[in-house]
Amino acid sequence: MAAIFVLSEKGLWKDCPNKRVDFSKAEHRAADVLKLNPRGQVPAFKDGEVVVNDVWAMGLYIEEKYGDKGTRLLPTDVDKRAAAYQRLIEMTSLDAAIRPIFMYLFKTKQEDIDKAHMTEMFHTAHEEFDRWNGYLEGKSYLCGDQFTLPDAFLYTALVTLSSNGGNLDRWPSLKASYELVSKRQGAIDCTPPQWKDSPPSNMLKGLGE
Repeated sequence: MAAIFVLSEKGLWKDCPNKRVDFSKAEHRAADVLKLNPRGQVPAFKDGEVVVNDVWAMGLYIEEKYGDKGTRLLPTDVDKRAAAYQRLIEMTSLDAAIRPIFMYLFKTKQEDIDKAHMTEMFHTAHEEFDRWNGYLEGKSYLCGDQFTLPDAFLYTALVTLSSNGGNLDRWPSLKASYELVSKRQGAIDCTPPQWKDSPPSNMLKGLGE
């Protein structure tokens, strides 16, 4: 999602050839995907002869390559840009707090779910979201009054939480950021259609409560 957000903000998504991969059909192991990323992971991104398979690296590459197009996603001031780099790299910690929950729920039958383990993972995620809520207190965006690359990545985490039954009311600054950023074209383009048209799933019910 984040790569689509970035491409949209640069005005590049509309005409960008793309393919959605269905994991349930093992399409991530298809030859065309493995040719781009031998690990069979997505997103995979190809620009001319350049292949980038890490989503954070994609964001940086797209901004550096196409910095003069669309929205500038990294501040020109080097000190402010350092703050954006910090938040972007730190986003891996937020991903590490959320991803294990999804992996566990995808791999575990409903009747076999360990509630104590779920409580522990939710506690870890709560601590991480508490930290990001603090970063946004008194600010519109993570780096002040300018929308930057880490805000795009944060939105994808928040829309994932919200669209899967999580509750943002616990974190008022995060909720305000989500509502603000959700109006951007990049957010509209990157949010999966099924999340827009269907009620939230209950997968993350209890997160944020």
